Order: sequence, then C-alpha cells, then structure tokens
Amino acid sequence: MANLGLGVNETEGLFEPGIARAPGPYLKRMWDLRHFMMTEARGKLASGHSELLLGRGWLVLEPLLYVSVYFVLFGLALRTGRDLENIDFLSYLVVGKITFQFLSRGVLNSAGALRGSPKGALDFPRATLPLGYVLRSALAYRVEVFVMFAMVMLRGATPIAHWLFAVPLFLLMFAFAFGSGLCLSPVIRRFPDIHPAMSHVMRLAFYSSGIIFPVEVILLDADNGLSWLRLYTLVNPFFAFVKVQQAIAFDYEPVPLEYALLSVVTWSIGTFVFGFLWFVRDESA
Repeated sequence: MANLGLGVNETEGLFEPGIARAPGPYLKRMWDLRHFMMTEARGKLASGHSELLLGRGWLVLEPLLYVSVYFVLFGLALRTGRDLENIDFLSYLVVGKITFQFLSRGVLNSAGALRGSPKGALDFPRATLPLGYVLRSALAYRVEVFVMFAMVMLRGATPIAHWLFAVPLFLLMFAFAFGSGLCLSPVIRRFPDIHPAMSHVMRLAFYSSGIIFPVEVILLDADNGLSWLRLYTLVNPFFAFVKVQQAIAFDYEPVPLEYALLSVVTWSIGTFVFGFLWFVRDESA
C-alpha cells in the first residue's frame, strides 16, 4: 500500500481480511471494551430501579420476598422439607433459589441478546451483547449472595473458611451462563420462537434441581439410588451447581462432592469454550 503522506505507519490498524474474527484477536477486542461493558452493565442495573422509591434496596428485598413466598407455600403449607433430615429447609431453599436465580437469569437474558440485531450491522464483537446481560446479572448476584449467607447465618450456620469457595464457584457459574448465551443466541436470532419456550424449560429445571423438592432424597430411595444420583448430578448442571453451593454454605452433601465438582467444572469450561468458538465462527460466516 502506498504511503499517502498521512504521517502514520502504512500498516497501523490494518489486518488481513477475517483475522479480526479469529478467536485470539476477537477476544482481545472484547478485552479492550471491558471498561465500557462494566459501566454499561452498572448503568442498566441502576436504571432498572431508578423509578422506585427504594431504588437499589430492591436488590436486597427481591431475594427476600421470593424466598419468603416459596418458604410459606412449600415449607410451611406443604411441608416439603420434611424429607430433609437435620437440614434447615429455609437455608436449603434460600441457597438453592438464589443460586438458580443467577444461572437462569444469566442464561435466559444472554440467550436472547441478539434478537432484533441484524447480522453484520455494526463492526464490534457481538459477543459483548450476551456478556453485558451476564455482567448485569452478576452485579445483582453480588448483593444477593450476601443476603444468602446472612440468612444462612441467621438460621444457625457459623461462618467458616470454605465459604470463600463461593468465589471460584461464582466464576464457574458466570462462565456457564455466558457460554450458554454464546451457544444459544445465534440460534435464537434465526429462530426467535425458541426464546419464549426457554422460560418453560427453565421452570422445569427449577423444579428438578433440588431447590424446593429434594430430588436427591427421591433418587436415593430408588433401586441403585446412588448410581442414579451420580448420573443425574453429571447430566444436570443446575442441580450440580445448587448442590455445590449448598455444600459450601452449610455443609449439605447428599451427592459425593467429587461428582458435583466434576459436573460444574466440565459444564462451565466446556460450555464456555464451545460457545465462544461457535459464536465467533457464526459471526465470521
């Protein structure tokens, strides 16, 4: 290319066609936008409560209210927790509900991030769109997790060192939610009817992930119960995430912990790596 006398390196800022969509450069472009994405996520989260009198106080009130509703209905009225021996049902419920809430909110919102977004309309890494939704969910979870541990303490749990494992677990949950959004958002952009159907899938996942109903107790009562429970833990990531969080919060381990950890690590890393490569390839096509 001829030097046009602009006083800049003739190759500065240029790249071979398609290379900006290769995984490495693509990831670098996303990293360069990290401050913008965090600022945007904080702004969207704040604006969601800006018209309410209590403002961000709803970040604390919302988890308290929906846990209270489920506790009154299932814990007191239906006595669902009677099958949990020596386990406080409210602690069981609050840990499971808040953990699942972050996962489902991140997956659902990020999966629909490309709806109505025409392909190739803007020159920026479109993976930032699902990432923005997961960041927003993570900022809300940052408050909810303190509510979770506060309620567990009020129910008699004592703070212990392995509560710190909630941090790497959060990173794995973040990777799973973001990876799921990367896997699903290109598909939903082409077939938008899938997105409203996903809310029903998430409802099924909620009731089958040991949050309200102790699925682990039901499976253990069956023939070859431990084998079925191990298999169920490996194939249902939501169940595995909830059980690991419950083990961290109040030492509840109905599943051999190595199986739950294998499940969450495999699903998180596998979903993120596959989703990222799939998304970049789809955007480059």
